[in-house]
Amino acid sequence: MRTAALAVLLLSAAPALGAERLAVVAVADPPQGPGGELAELTHQLRAACRDRTGGVLDVPEMRVRLLGQGAPATLAELERAHAGALAAFDAEDFQGAASTLRAVADGLEKLPASAEAHAAWVRTMVRLAFFERQLGRTAAATQALERLAALEPAFAVDDRDYPPSFRREAADVRRRVATRPRARLTVSAGRPVAAFVNGKPLGPTPATLALPPGRYRVSAALGDVHVPPVAVQLDDTDGTVELDVALAEALRLDAGPGLAVAAPQRAGALVRAGACLGASRLVAVSEVADGEARFLDGAIYDLERGALLREGRVRMAAGAVAAPQLGALAAFLLTGQPARDVAPVDLAVATAEAERRAAARPPGAVGDLVRPPAPSPSTAAAAQPRHPWFRPAAYGAGALALGLAGLATWQGLAAHDRYQEADAMLRSDGVLAPGTTQQAYDDKRASADAAKRTAYLAAGGTLVFAATAGALGYLSWDDAGAPVVRF
Repeated sequence: MRTAALAVLLLSAAPALGAERLAVVAVADPPQGPGGELAELTHQLRAACRDRTGGVLDVPEMRVRLLGQGAPATLAELERAHAGALAAFDAEDFQGAASTLRAVADGLEKLPASAEAHAAWVRTMVRLAFFERQLGRTAAATQALERLAALEPAFAVDDRDYPPSFRREAADVRRRVATRPRARLTVSAGRPVAAFVNGKPLGPTPATLALPPGRYRVSAALGDVHVPPVAVQLDDTDGTVELDVALAEALRLDAGPGLAVAAPQRAGALVRAGACLGASRLVAVSEVADGEARFLDGAIYDLERGALLREGRVRMAAGAVAAPQLGALAAFLLTGQPARDVAPVDLAVATAEAERRAAARPPGAVGDLVRPPAPSPSTAAAAQPRHPWFRPAAYGAGALALGLAGLATWQGLAAHDRYQEADAMLRSDGVLAPGTTQQAYDDKRASADAAKRTAYLAAGGTLVFAATAGALGYLSWDDAGAPVVRF
C-alpha cells in the first residue's frame, strides 16, 4: 500500500498548486509611515477579508517573508540535520545520508544570506560530494564540487576527514574550474549595504566578484532586513546589478505591517512588497482626508500583472470604522460588486490626487523613494513573459496530478480489498473454502492485480505531472514575476 500512501501525500500537498494568497498591508507617507490607528484598522480589514476568502496571509508570516527569513528551517536545525547525516553514514545508511545532505544544502540556500550560513553550505557541499562519490554517483559528486569551486576557488578539503583519492579529485575540479572564463560581477545599491552572491559575503557595496558564466542569486542585508534577491544571468562579459534597497528602508514591520512610501511611488513599492510576500493579490490600506472628513482607503492590486484592480473608501468616525462598513469594504475589494457605504474611487481621480499630494510635500523630504524611469520600448518588451503558456500549462499539469493521485488512491484501496476477499476464499491450509470455485478465486486475484497495476501507473503519472507542474510554475514565476537581470 505504499502507492496509496504516496498518492494521499500528493493529494495533501496538491491544494498549494495555483492557490491564491492575499496580503493586506498599511501604507502612509514617509518618514513615519503608518501610525497605530491605521495599523489597527489594517488588522481589522485583514480579518474581514479572511471571513470572506481563503489564503489571507497572517501578520507573523508576512513579517518573516518581508525580512527574507522564509526558509523551511533555521541554521541550528540544519546543522543538527547535518550531524544526523554523518551518523547515518557511519551506520552505513549511505543513501539516507546523501538524501539528508541534499535537503540540508537546499535549506541553507533558502536561509537569509550570512557568513555563517555560507560556511555551513561550503562544509555541506564538500561532504555531499564525498557521499555521492561513495555511492558511485561520480557525475553528482563532480557537479557538487564544481558548484562549490565556482564560488570558492580555494575551498579546502580536510585531510583528517577525507581520503587522499577524494582530495585529489577535489584538487582536479578546482584546477579545471579555475581554467574556465570568468566575468566580473559588480553589485551596487546606491549606498553601502552588505552584499551576497549565492549566499557568499562580498562586503559592503559596491562590491565585485569574478565568476564563471552562469545563473546567480544576488542579495543584500540592511541591518536586520534582507533585500529581496535578484536572479542574475552572467555571460562571458562583465556586468553590474543594482539592488533595490528602497523597499527595505520603507518597511515598517510593527505597523500593520506597513510601508512608508510617498503616494506617487506606492504602486511600484506595493508590487515589489507583494513579490517578497509571495502573494498573488495585495490590499493596500491608507487614510485620506477630504476637508474635515477622514476616510479609510483600500486598494487591491493584481500582483501578477502589476495592476490596480479597484479602490474604495469608507468614512471614519473618531479614528475608527464600524465593523459592517469594514466588511462592506472587504467585500467590494474582493469581488468588485457595489457595496453600501463604500465609495468607489475613479482611478483617474486617484492618480490626480496622488500627484497633488506629491506636489504638497517639501522637496527632498526624508524617506521618499526614487521614481523609477519610464521603461523604454525595448525594456518593456523584455519584461514580457517569454513563455506565456507556462503558467496555464502548470495549472493543467497540477490538475492532472490531482486526478491521477485520486485514481491511484482509489485503485490502491480497491486492490487491497480484492486481495483480502481472495484470501478469504482460502482456508488456513491454502485450500479453497467449501462452496468456492477455482474460477471465482482466479477472477478475484486477476481483478486485484489489475487494480494494483492501475494504481502504480496512476502514481507514476502523478509524480510526472506534479514535477512538470512544479517546473513550469517555477519557470513561469521567474519569467513573469521574479526580477531577472541579464547582461
